[in-house]
Amino acid sequence: MRRLIPPTLSNPLRSRFKHMRLALRRTFLLLALAWLHAAAQSGGLLLQPPTRESTASEYRAHVESLRGLVRACRDDAKACDPAAVGDDEKVASPGETFQVRRQWLRKLLDDAHNPELADRNALLDQASARLDQELRDQELAAGGGGGEPQPAFAQARRDANAILARPEFRIVSGESWLDRKVAQFWDWVNRFFSAAAGFGHRAPWLGPVLEWSFVGLVLLFLLIWAARTLQRERLAISLSSMIPASHWQKEADNWAELARLEAEKGNWREAIHCLYWASIVALESHRLWRRDNARTPREYVELLEPNSPRQITLRSITRIFERIWYGLRVAAHEDYAQALALFEELRRA
Repeated sequence: MRRLIPPTLSNPLRSRFKHMRLALRRTFLLLALAWLHAAAQSGGLLLQPPTRESTASEYRAHVESLRGLVRACRDDAKACDPAAVGDDEKVASPGETFQVRRQWLRKLLDDAHNPELADRNALLDQASARLDQELRDQELAAGGGGGEPQPAFAQARRDANAILARPEFRIVSGESWLDRKVAQFWDWVNRFFSAAAGFGHRAPWLGPVLEWSFVGLVLLFLLIWAARTLQRERLAISLSSMIPASHWQKEADNWAELARLEAEKGNWREAIHCLYWASIVALESHRLWRRDNARTPREYVELLEPNSPRQITLRSITRIFERIWYGLRVAAHEDYAQALALFEELRRA
């Protein structure tokens, strides 16, 4: 039931639920860390290195070095270093210019660093075959080593470049500075968690230590939260005890005055509603309970000493209030007069 406060008064106590904001912030922080770890698994390899310009001979030398890198990786998993692939290339050969991306090879070497990768040798063999094909295509473009590209291959290259230059293929743009920084961040996050996972294999005791540390931190947070809650409760009680009885009496008089104004208008239902809250505030002035706007009328009655004159009187006015306010019974002047008499009796108690 919502408690209406007269406009001349203000609630002196702050809401006691604001302390939950700190616990919610910690929960969101833990969820953010979990999301970072999940995103790092898919975003760690998005980093694209810069593109460098190369001649045809430099391009062939680079492909030869990559073939050696793949063979070394096949023999020893520790040699699978994605950073050894180097930058992507923009190759300028006689009559044409083309770009070569190596992201597929970097990802393969990163995966092949795990010796237990399924089909590891088959994937590396496919990479070697792809690099061999690049060398053969380059030799074919150079005319079999004669220095001049063969006309058929050069024409096919020009036709392919013309097709790719059409508007429908101009949807891919280069990476911006922000894209590169974001990719570097995800790459760092991926390396951080990968290093932590590798350290866990070398130190089996780390998992239980982290697990119990996390449990301990959660318990510590709960204890701090409980201590702060109790502290706020003690502060609220202290502030409530500091409020003089005249303040409660003034609020009770305000409710009674509102009841009188409603009664003059013949609005008996609202008048009885105001008299009920005037009775509650009058009892609060005796420190019989601490203010709680969420408390129900029956709970107010149960807080008083059983079968005491105050409880009997409050129960009587509560029955009148519930019958008219919640039961939607028609209120009359006699009901108001009875409620007013009960209120005066509680105020004198």
